[in-house]
Amino acid sequence: MKPILATSAILTVLAAPAFADLSLNMKADAGLVGGEDFFLYLSDGSLFVPDGDTHLYTEINAQAVGRGETDNGLSFGASVDLDVLNNSDGTIDDARIWVSGRFGTLGIGDFDGAFDWAMREAHLGLTIDDTEKHAGWSGNSGLDGTYNGTILRYVYSGNGFAVATSLELDEYGNDPVIGIGGRYTINHNAGDVTFGVGYQKGDGPFDSDDTQEIWGVSVTAEFYNGFEAVLNYSRYDYDDDFTGTFNGDWKFEHIGLAVGYTIDDLTVSANWGQIDQSGTYSWRNNTFEGYSLVANYDLGGGAEVRAGYAHGSGDGENYDHWSLGMSFSF
Repeated sequence: MKPILATSAILTVLAAPAFADLSLNMKADAGLVGGEDFFLYLSDGSLFVPDGDTHLYTEINAQAVGRGETDNGLSFGASVDLDVLNNSDGTIDDARIWVSGRFGTLGIGDFDGAFDWAMREAHLGLTIDDTEKHAGWSGNSGLDGTYNGTILRYVYSGNGFAVATSLELDEYGNDPVIGIGGRYTINHNAGDVTFGVGYQKGDGPFDSDDTQEIWGVSVTAEFYNGFEAVLNYSRYDYDDDFTGTFNGDWKFEHIGLAVGYTIDDLTVSANWGQIDQSGTYSWRNNTFEGYSLVANYDLGGGAEVRAGYAHGSGDGENYDHWSLGMSFSF
């Protein structure tokens, strides 16, 4: 039996609930967006900036979550998301299933791999259309999605420590993507400091004879006086064995920094990031850089005003982007 089917069977057997509930969470964003968008293609070493203009923006996200508990106290759950952007037909994704107990949490579906789970992204504050994510920003996705994006992940935590392992399988027989990550939080009179470290390795996405790996570290400091800071570093390496498809060796290093301050209902933040890329072929020798400024004001009751501005550059391109609107949570 395939591992994915085996895990599904286990979860089905465990799902004889002594307790169960179903909830629906919704979020809606609306406002104005202006400037240029951007599309960053690291595998091609290119930054594409199409022409843009000010336009109306709407996005609605609905997440259905089911939770239950067996007679012996084992908890389990599942969730799925529906996203509708600018009156489109919408997409259904982010399907997840998990089971938890004293042993930890085992999940399968659209989970972050252990690398992404361990790392903290270098941005603070939110905008209606992800303005805070610029050309020099990294979401720490690592090697997630090398195959079909279905990830098996195990997490265990206790006494300030947390560890995770993850696995993504290829249905055509290539080596799996494996990952490991860890977090450790130190509590101090001034605030909390969390360290994260992650690693992933697997076959190359273009040629199974190639290999790819990524590792990274992040540090997050949350002070009780309202200040917060994030430092994030990662390195990716692609090793081409020069048989089959010729992609060449290539690598990139990312560094990101974010700072923020919250006073009463107002949060202001800034982040900067850079991706330095090089490889066998000169068209991969590029540096992508960007920064963003974000302001959020909490109106209470699930309503928030959000504003953001970002600038990015690389591959001979420059762009500016901004957004202003409101976000509602239900």
